[in-house]
Amino acid sequence: MNYTVRLVSLLRWTVVAMHTALVVSVHCCPALTQMSRSERAWTSGAKMLPVLADLPVVILAIPIRALSGGAFAIATAPATVILVLLGGLQWYLLASLLARLAFGFQRTIPIASKRFGAVFIAGLLLVGGCGVLPWIPHLDRGLHPRVKGSYTQPALVFSGESTDLLQSVVVPTLDTPVPEGKNVIWCGTFQLAWNRLGKDVLREPPNVQGAEAVALRLNQAQFSEDDVPPDSYLALAGFAKDGIVEEVQAEMARRFQKVVEIDPMEPEHILAYAYLETDADFTIPFFAGSEALRFLNSAGKESRVISFGIEEKHEYAYDELREQVEVLYCLRQEWDSEEPEEFVLDLCRFSSPNQILVACIPRKATLQETVDDMESKVQGLAQQPDAEHSRKFGIWDVVMVPDLNWEVRRRFTELEGPEKRLLNAGFSGYHIAKAMQTIRFRLDRSGASLASEAQLPCAPMATHYICNRPFLIVMKKRDAERPFFVMWVDNAELLSQ
Repeated sequence: MNYTVRLVSLLRWTVVAMHTALVVSVHCCPALTQMSRSERAWTSGAKMLPVLADLPVVILAIPIRALSGGAFAIATAPATVILVLLGGLQWYLLASLLARLAFGFQRTIPIASKRFGAVFIAGLLLVGGCGVLPWIPHLDRGLHPRVKGSYTQPALVFSGESTDLLQSVVVPTLDTPVPEGKNVIWCGTFQLAWNRLGKDVLREPPNVQGAEAVALRLNQAQFSEDDVPPDSYLALAGFAKDGIVEEVQAEMARRFQKVVEIDPMEPEHILAYAYLETDADFTIPFFAGSEALRFLNSAGKESRVISFGIEEKHEYAYDELREQVEVLYCLRQEWDSEEPEEFVLDLCRFSSPNQILVACIPRKATLQETVDDMESKVQGLAQQPDAEHSRKFGIWDVVMVPDLNWEVRRRFTELEGPEKRLLNAGFSGYHIAKAMQTIRFRLDRSGASLASEAQLPCAPMATHYICNRPFLIVMKKRDAERPFFVMWVDNAELLSQ
C-alpha cells in the first residue's frame, strides 16, 4: 500500500477548503446591529473578499440575476451554494496549475513524515483562518471585558515625599489658595484627624500658635465623617496612656488588614489618626488608549501620556459601555466644534457608593471655588427642560482621560514644632510633633482607587470629551454634598507616561 500523498492534491484541496470556509462564514456571519467605524470597514472588506476571489463566477451570475428579476441575490443560500461549487472548481484548477508549475505532478511526500504533518497543520490553520476572518469584529467585541477581571495597572508614576515634587502640592484644606501652574491635591483624611483631635481630646477646635490661618481654615471646613462611606474610614484620637496606639493598630488590622507604623509615644502623648480606603469601580472597563494622548498643560507645554476611554474608532458601538457615562455639563462656544470648551462627566453613573467626576473647567483661586463652580454648572444643566437628553453620552461621542497612579506623603510643617503651641485651655504645654498625610490614588480604565492616612501626634513641650488640558478630578460619596478627594491636574508630573 502506498503511504504517500501527492503534494499537489494536498494543495488543491487546501485551497478549495479555504474558499469554502470563507464563503460559508461570510454568509453565516450576522451583521452587528451597531458597528464601530473599524468594524464596519472590516465587515465590508470581508464581504468583498468572496466577490473578488470568485469574480468570474459573480460575472456569470449577473445574467441569471437579471433573468430572475433581481430575486437571485448573492447573499442568498442558493447563491452561496453556487459560489461554493463553481468558485471551488475555479480555485481547484488554479491550485492545480500553481502546483504543477511549482512542484510537478510527481512530487510526493510520505504521510508518516514530519514534513506531511507540518504541511497538514499549516493547511488546517489556513482553512480555520478563512473561517474566522469575517467573525473578527464579533470576537473583538465579545472579548471586551464586561467585568473588571485581571489586567495590568499603570506603572506607579511617583512614590515619595511631596517635597520631591516640582510641579505638585498637597493642601490641608479645599480653601487653601492654590499656586499657578501646579497640580493641587486635597484629601479629607487630614481633616478627619483634625476634627477628632478637637472633638475627642481638646473638646474644642484646635488653635495653634503661629499657624492661626491654617488652623482657622481647618476649623471652618464643613467636611465631616458623614461625607465618606461608613465602612471606608477610621478616625480616632486619644492619649497614649489610654491605649490609642493599640486601638488604632488593632482596628486597622481588623478592618483594612493594614499594619500601621506609629512613632513611640509617652503616656501623656496624644494621637489623632485617620485612614480612608475606598474606590469607584467602573461597571464595564474602558478601553486603554491605542496611542498617546497629547496633554497640554497651563503653560502650553505638551506631554504624551497614557489614557483610557472610548476612542473615535469605537463610534456607534459598545452601548453598555456608553450608558455608564453621564454628561453633567457641556459648554460649546462654536456649535461645529467637536471638543467642547468646558464639560463635566460622571465616568460611571452606576458606581456605588462613590462616583468619580472629571471636569475640564477654568481653575479658580482655590479648589473649593473650583468645585463650587463645577457644582453650580452641573445644577444649571439639571434645571434645563431638556436636561435628561443633554446628559446622554451619544453613540458618536468620544471620551479620553489620562491614567494616574501615584503615592505622596506630605508633612504639614506649617503646623509642626515646639514653637507651634496649642492655645487650647489645659493643653498649652502641647504642640503638634508631626502632622503627616499619605495619599495613594489611582485612576485607570477599571476605575478609581484611593487610600489615605493622616497622623497628628501631639506631645508635651519637648463631544470629544478629551482631558488633554488642565482638568479637575473629584471623588465623593454619591449624592453627598461634599467630596473627600479633589485634585486639580495642571501638568503631567503625576500622569502616566
